[in-house]
Amino acid sequence: APSTCQICEKSFPNQEILIQHMATHRATNKLSH
Repeated sequence: APSTCQICEKSFPNQEILIQHMATHRATNKLSH
């Protein structure tokens, strides 16, 4: 089963890609705040 981002609900083929994706959310939050 693909891993799903709880923030934007995108699906990814594995959790490693999901972790990298979550890192982009955190980076974006730091830039926007």
